[in-house]
Amino acid sequence: MEGDRLHLDVDEAIALCGENTIGVIRIPGATYDGSYEPIDTLAAALDVHEKHTGLDMPIHVDAASGGFIAPFLQSELKSDFMVNRVVGCGPVDGRDRGVLG
Repeated sequence: MEGDRLHLDVDEAIALCGENTIGVIRIPGATYDGSYEPIDTLAAALDVHEKHTGLDMPIHVDAASGGFIAPFLQSELKSDFMVNRVVGCGPVDGRDRGVLG
């Protein structure tokens, strides 16, 4: 995050991926500014990263901040299972699932 950008960009996300990383979470419709994190761009970057490192990283799309409706509002947005590497769509936070009281 820097300047007016309130989310992690693709290059920063890739730089943080290592052998202990189990996946990458992206948010379509970020709470702070409503921006869409580029999930299809991240998937392509993870393909390149895998070729160099052998590390296969899945993507989870956290839909808690509008991700469930974003594809219906912006049909060109690629943020669901049609994107290679997306293995989950839905809230990550237990409170969003009603697990915590």
